Amino acid sequence: MTAPATRPTLASRPTWLLVVAVLATAFGILTLIASSRVLFGSAAARAAEGDYVPFVLWFNFLAGFAYVAAGVSLGLARPWAGRLALGIAVATAIVYAALGVHILIGGRFTLHTVRAMAVRTIVWSAIAVVACRRLGCARLKRALGAAVLAAVAVVGTSTCGGPGDTVRVHAGPTHPSPTGRAPAPRMTVKDHRGRALDVPALGQVTVLSFASKSTADQASARCRAVRVTHPDVTILELMDVSSVPGFMAGKVEGKLAERHQTIVADTKAAFAAAHAAPPDDLEDRIHIVADWHADAFRAYGASNADAQVQIAVIDREGGLVSFFTSTPTDDELAAAVARAAARP
Repeated sequence: MTAPATRPTLASRPTWLLVVAVLATAFGILTLIASSRVLFGSAAARAAEGDYVPFVLWFNFLAGFAYVAAGVSLGLARPWAGRLALGIAVATAIVYAALGVHILIGGRFTLHTVRAMAVRTIVWSAIAVVACRRLGCARLKRALGAAVLAAVAVVGTSTCGGPGDTVRVHAGPTHPSPTGRAPAPRMTVKDHRGRALDVPALGQVTVLSFASKSTADQASARCRAVRVTHPDVTILELMDVSSVPGFMAGKVEGKLAERHQTIVADTKAAFAAAHAAPPDDLEDRIHIVADWHADAFRAYGASNADAQVQIAVIDREGGLVSFFTSTPTDDELAAAVARAAARP
């Protein structure tokens, strides 16, 4: 029969347990600071956090107090400290699994949240294991193992796999534009029909719109106005889908196919309202790019697509004529396209 674990007194407390206690306490304080900054801070702080998941953020804030309590109790070698650490680890694993369910049903998230919860689950699982071994709650470790395995399975299912890259930004030097304008970042993209296109399209004026789900309709409206007044301009509508789990690629492709038909119908109506005939190949001129890793957005510095439509206008020589960091009016965009189309 195995003898029960010896529970240390404050005097017999090993040095490593004190180190674990300090780390747990520090982790708790940092967690409280980081989460409260978003929960109770300014709108700018919340915007900087991106697509944070509220229930995860509230859990982390409340758990921060438990982290500190666990750290202090471990430092004092309290018998119940191991059970508290174990409870924190199991609760964290359960919330981590809930995050996976949130992702599975299409909820918005950031990879930062997934990674941070993975770190929390690993850290507290390790603390719980060593604390229970020393303070006597080893039999409860099975609950921890089951919770962690369930969390890993759910989150892994929701975030693993996905589509191939649709954007490849070309590294290396970019030659100055003959027009004297700053050169536009070069990349190769694959649109919703699998067609590869080079950006900029040398010899053609190019318009790139950067949008998210919340601003996609505004982006299409601005692009539609350009299609009617400048039918020969190459227009790419880029969508930031970096917060969409990869396993939903098929659903995204279906939505883009529906969006394609909507854009075609709306554009034909706009041509009719302008008493003009749309080009025969209008459907082939529609290019929607699902940017799964936001590579194009980073290359062009489009960082606020959830609130504003950001648009780049590029001339025939690859020079960046304008980059609108907020939604331009039709007149502002038309003026930029006219400058791009004018020969120097």
